[in-house]
Amino acid sequence: MELIYKLKKVENNKIVTKEPYSGIYGNRWGDSVFINIGDDLIRIGAGTKNPCNWTLFKKVGENKFQDTRKKGFGSVGEMIKFTSEKNDLMMRIDSDAMESERIFV
Repeated sequence: MELIYKLKKVENNKIVTKEPYSGIYGNRWGDSVFINIGDDLIRIGAGTKNPCNWTLFKKVGENKFQDTRKKGFGSVGEMIKFTSEKNDLMMRIDSDAMESERIFV
């Protein structure tokens, strides 16, 4: 995901070569793309017309991340946990609202 670093001109972040969380996950509300940014993640709605409208999730524990937004649509401050590892990739996201499954492996 080096492209994200180049586009956002992020400095002093490490590039994650093994990205177990990065991928497309789906649930009944739609699909989301998760991309590693150092130890953290960004989420982009797969159907969004503005890919710059993304959410930052900070790592707060092993396989656990928290939405950093202070206000806005959706679950502000939402905690998500990745589970069900397969071939070094996480296959599922559990959250307060619902579960999501990895679409592409």
